[in-house]
Amino acid sequence: TDQQFQYETGYESLETRYLKLKSLDDLEQVMMFTQGPENGQRLFVSLIKQMLALDANQRITPSEVLQHPFFDPKSSLCIDTNGERVCLKFELLDQCLWDYIRDRNKQGLPISEFRPILGQLTSALSHLGSVGIVHADLKPGNIMVVNRHESPVKVKLIDFGLACPASAVNPSDSSDMWSLGLVAVELGTGVPLYPGNEDYDVLKFIIETQGQPPDHVLDSGFTWRRGFGIVAKCRDTKPTKLLPLKSTRAALMFSKRQNWKFSSWSSCEVGSRCRQHC
Repeated sequence: TDQQFQYETGYESLETRYLKLKSLDDLEQVMMFTQGPENGQRLFVSLIKQMLALDANQRITPSEVLQHPFFDPKSSLCIDTNGERVCLKFELLDQCLWDYIRDRNKQGLPISEFRPILGQLTSALSHLGSVGIVHADLKPGNIMVVNRHESPVKVKLIDFGLACPASAVNPSDSSDMWSLGLVAVELGTGVPLYPGNEDYDVLKFIIETQGQPPDHVLDSGFTWRRGFGIVAKCRDTKPTKLLPLKSTRAALMFSKRQNWKFSSWSSCEVGSRCRQHC
């Protein structure tokens, strides 16, 4: 959205004129369409020297984008006047569902808005399933409202940075359906079902209200494999328990006093914390 960027310099392509924006988090350069030959449609343009992803192994190069079967160079590409930059064009959408709900004082949406939005999301997930893709990051922040002033509101699913083939996830689409349920609750009530600013807070709330996930779920979790296995090796650790842990995972204690933020730990950080408290 416009609020996430600051205006920088003018920029001209072979097709039209763009206004260059600098992303406030310095992750990438973005430009907004300002003048065009035909309908004046506003677009986002993102440079594709290398698309940013979670790590170097997951980066998408320009050649990979251009060779993708879903990519349409006629409608999705522009080249600058010097021929030095190839850019991807995207539709400029209005706002995400988080902002849309916030603008309504977090009171939840009326059924006349709730049903069309949920229906569109269901159709989107159904289509992804038909082509064997799991989105894996469905949340209000990744659901964009096309135009808040339209009725009924149209939404589009964005940010496929964590998407993966369904064959790589077991069970294949259960995570997306779980997330869709959470989105539905937030649409209807205006507040998230599982509150919390950190992964710790959310997981703590889930376990306190529904019990600890089965061991096979924990074993398949990304965070558990990266860090918790090291923490579980700690000996004689007796911080205040906040979660009803069981079996061999009893060695992993969640302490409000320690306030561990496990979502961003590296193996080295986990090892350091382990030594401090063991």
